[in-house]
Amino acid sequence: MYEKLSQKFAQGQCAAQIVKPEAEAATPFLQQLAQCGIVLNEPQQQAVQIVEGPLMIVAGAGSGKTTTLTSRISYMIHECHIQPSNILLVTFTKKAADEMKARLRTLPNGALCSAIETGTYHALCLKILRTEGYNFGILSSEFKRNLMVKLILKEMDLQEIFTPEEALHLISGWKNQMLKPQDILTFSMDKTYTEGERQVFAQLYEVYKKYEKQKELENLYDFDDFLLETYYLLLNDGEALYRYQQKFQYILCDEFQDVSQIQYEITQMLAGLHNNLCIVGDDGQTIYSWRTASSKYMLEFHEYYPDAKRVVLDINYRSTADVVGFGNNLIAHNEKQIPKTLKSVTDFRQDILLTDPLSPEQEAQQVVAEIKRLHALGHSYRDMAILTRTNTYARALYEEMVFENISFIFHAKHAETFYDTPYVKQFLAVMQLAVDGNYEEAIADVAKLFYISQRDVKKYEQHARVLASASGKDLFTELMTAIARSKKPYQEKKLMEKMRAVQSFQKRKPVDIIREIRKGIIGYEEQLEVDASKTLTVHKDFILEILDEFSESAKRFDTISALLAFVEQLKQKQGEMEQLRQMTGVDAVELMTIHQSKGLEYDIVFGIGWFEGMLPHMNAIDNKRTELPDRSLDAEEALCEERRIAYVCATRAKRYLYLSAPKTYHGKLKEVSRFVQEGAGVTKANNQLQLH
Repeated sequence: MYEKLSQKFAQGQCAAQIVKPEAEAATPFLQQLAQCGIVLNEPQQQAVQIVEGPLMIVAGAGSGKTTTLTSRISYMIHECHIQPSNILLVTFTKKAADEMKARLRTLPNGALCSAIETGTYHALCLKILRTEGYNFGILSSEFKRNLMVKLILKEMDLQEIFTPEEALHLISGWKNQMLKPQDILTFSMDKTYTEGERQVFAQLYEVYKKYEKQKELENLYDFDDFLLETYYLLLNDGEALYRYQQKFQYILCDEFQDVSQIQYEITQMLAGLHNNLCIVGDDGQTIYSWRTASSKYMLEFHEYYPDAKRVVLDINYRSTADVVGFGNNLIAHNEKQIPKTLKSVTDFRQDILLTDPLSPEQEAQQVVAEIKRLHALGHSYRDMAILTRTNTYARALYEEMVFENISFIFHAKHAETFYDTPYVKQFLAVMQLAVDGNYEEAIADVAKLFYISQRDVKKYEQHARVLASASGKDLFTELMTAIARSKKPYQEKKLMEKMRAVQSFQKRKPVDIIREIRKGIIGYEEQLEVDASKTLTVHKDFILEILDEFSESAKRFDTISALLAFVEQLKQKQGEMEQLRQMTGVDAVELMTIHQSKGLEYDIVFGIGWFEGMLPHMNAIDNKRTELPDRSLDAEEALCEERRIAYVCATRAKRYLYLSAPKTYHGKLKEVSRFVQEGAGVTKANNQLQLH
């Protein structure tokens, strides 16, 4: 079970310095803030009162950056008599913008303060385009975007190579680098790209062109277009640029460590006339490189603005000295960063707790047992969060919460369970057809697994129905037979062997079926290897990780019907969670990825999967990042980002931080994450964690 981290090591120091930040409210304005319940420490006061010129506020985790930002805006209006209409506050999310406005209303001159221009980069750019007379519809539906690209891929006969999501991800990355279709081929000639990678560029260049052409025909802009068109408007229209520079004479940017290249360029252009630019962020929390975010815009801020002032907010009001110290020790191992050591204000002490269970299944049992114990002691479920590096790894925890009937919300995209993952669905479809060859919904998934085009399925489907009705055989058998006979002899033989393999699975255990699909006649892994050599968008290691997790889950079931019934039970539970998600104030544990937790805080945080290969993730350790926009991350930078992810996880905790590191994962021995050792303050020549 869980043990204190300090007892796991013979050396190390975790706790941060505890301070009592007292700064006299020396001016009438600061006294007014105090009357509103806001008492600023000395660095916060400095940040509030520096108004003219460029300023970088380095805001450590839990250091009161929102309070500082809103107080600064109030100061600008109340004391400096700056017109609200000349102030622009850019936030990373709409929720943050709304929170800022609500807080501003409670401050001196609140009505004036809340009248400033506030919003996300996308909202700001949309407003600029509308003001400049751009008339277009908004392509806000993810379903429609995917459908548009799906049809393009089908037209180009690339639907078996790229998914719409993969293509759109790459296109979005290019737009955030200010690259239009005509720029892609030149961009791809960079000598760091391989021939295979250039082939991907060439194929997706055509997809990108057709996608843009289709949007043009329908007069639609997607969200990335808001940024791209605004960038080129400001770049090419000097009069428009001057108007917005005059309008936004004072610019404040929140969460600046998360800006992309195009967002940074737009910010620089808008601030170029007056240079009254205030950026706020924490380079130690840059974890969105896959969305083209980069900490370099903070790290290199003084290169672009040599006269910029810097204020470091280094007092954490959120967490215990133990959590703050753990985070300090951990993030200090990243060399390329703005140096800072956070302090804590709370006297409450609680050591970090660590356990090393045998497996993720035992880990899930331990976490749930501790959640039940804490709840019995009076802690609310809503004060607890379970944070994981990947959604896939949450599978065992998710299921244990269902078994134990714990109220929880899983923040998975599109309300999907693990078993809704496309790769798992294909394997489940095989099992469904093994027990019922007329299960039509499964045929499309199995056809994809067999590399049968949907065109062939539609071509022979009606004929197969007629044959099945006459022969008494099932639809799957007749359809596969009809398609096989239309192929060349060696293809026919192979397809018939796969069909008979599916039919033979009826009485077998699910875990054996999964192994046979992967390595037997169907040869899924062999084909996956072939696909991976063709294109960067087939993430082989990611898929294999999912299938390994599926095998672990399937071990518990002796029959296909038992597994399928369990999957249906989980889908029902997911539906219940979606209802909980819509409710306010619901008492439920939050289960999410670390990326989703950024900006949130909880009394109690469980960090699961803290072992080598999960956190840091194997892609960073082996430098296997394959998405093209991520190519800027070398091996060292990828590992540094994993450390920042671990830092974000730890610093979500206000009082209790639980970490767990299973000894095995998918049947393989695992070492405890190096980040545990680093956070504990232990210095060793190697990364072998020595536990007592």
